[in-house]
Amino acid sequence: MSYAREVGFAVKQLANTEEKKQQLREALGYSAQELEKLFAGRLYITGFDLDTISKVCGVSPESIVEPDPEAYHAGVVHCMTQFKNPENREKVLDLIDAYIDAQEALTRARTAE
Repeated sequence: MSYAREVGFAVKQLANTEEKKQQLREALGYSAQELEKLFAGRLYITGFDLDTISKVCGVSPESIVEPDPEAYHAGVVHCMTQFKNPENREKVLDLIDAYIDAQEALTRARTAE
């Protein structure tokens, strides 16, 4: 899951204006909610999506899939204090993602009834 968060974080850094976000939504066919999920690493992208993002943002696909680790570690999570061990942060974020996945699945199941 951390890889999806890293890519999402890189895309969020590139889409730093409302205009750029709108361009990405239109090019990818995403809703605002789907784009936010991508930024949070909760929506996986395809190779076609990656190519589209790189064209819209004017960067190489490699710069998206190999983001700056320092920027990621500094900005991916806003907690009261920093994690001393980044691996622990990723484990906590994986647990949160699993919880959100379960909640979304339950919500979909309830609405389908």
